Amino acid sequence: MIFASIVAICCAHKLSAQKLPEAEITVLFETGRHKISRQMDSILGAFLFKIEPDEIKSIEIVAHTDAIGDLRFNELLSERRANSVSSWLSDYGIDTSLCILSWKGEIDSLVANASEELRQINRRARIRVYLQPTMSPVTGSVLDSVGMGINAQIILRGMEFIDSTRTDSTGYFSLPAPDTTVLGIDVFAKGYVYTSRMFKNDRRRKLDLTFKPTPIQRGVKFQLHRFYFVGDQAVLLKSSEQELIRLMRFMTLNPTTIIAIEGHINLPNSPAVSRESTHFNLSERRAKMVCDYLLEQDILPKRMYYAGFGNCQMGYPKTLTEKEQQKNRRVEIRIVAQ
Repeated sequence: MIFASIVAICCAHKLSAQKLPEAEITVLFETGRHKISRQMDSILGAFLFKIEPDEIKSIEIVAHTDAIGDLRFNELLSERRANSVSSWLSDYGIDTSLCILSWKGEIDSLVANASEELRQINRRARIRVYLQPTMSPVTGSVLDSVGMGINAQIILRGMEFIDSTRTDSTGYFSLPAPDTTVLGIDVFAKGYVYTSRMFKNDRRRKLDLTFKPTPIQRGVKFQLHRFYFVGDQAVLLKSSEQELIRLMRFMTLNPTTIIAIEGHINLPNSPAVSRESTHFNLSERRAKMVCDYLLEQDILPKRMYYAGFGNCQMGYPKTLTEKEQQKNRRVEIRIVAQ
């Protein structure tokens, strides 16, 4: 019996105005069979014709059966179906090292096995093709106070992307990155405080990425951004660990710079705590945590010291919002010597 239907959802193809991250097709098999029929061959060929082979990042194949037969037989049948799809892709010219296969037998039925029509829907293999992201250029400049170009390293990073480049003699940079993706950009230049920014890369919108970093001078102070602690602890939130890496790169790039690491706590609507209090000790421990990290990265101990300031220098001394309280729990870096 020829299978009754084929369910195909094309989420990305040549005809799309904008390529989306995946394409999916679900095919149905005949009872007890794992071979792909002629009808299926032509339908899958039409599906894959819409996808360029070099666009493929990976292919996930998950095969199933209906509930007729015992569990072991159905598990083996679904395995044969998954391998049959993989072999078909190989014959079509697809690199099957990109394929991830799994088989579930009669587990995870799509619908109830109450009738032949419904059982046929469960005799399926889902093929999901994950596509390489569309790339678009990220451009910008790194300039000094009079508009001259600065020789800087540019690092772009995303959830599944990282790349780097350097500015040219005019301070200009250009680097391809996944389009319509939130990215972070870090700018490092010898003799300057590093800077970073989050943005969405979108070729449809012009974004001004001009950076004018602060020169390293005695007394310059900068805060470790997106650097947040668990309340009442010297424990850094996981999302903030990247900032430690940036600080380490800054110290490595500027090997003669000496810094003070200054810790602060959140204790709003309260007088300044005493140096002997647990609150003051917490501000010291937060600063020490940063210092210990740099020591572990082989930054010389003579290049830094740490101190706590309790709650006497809160940015928001009367805050009631969690966002402002997070910003009170901070660590700042002060340049002691260049």
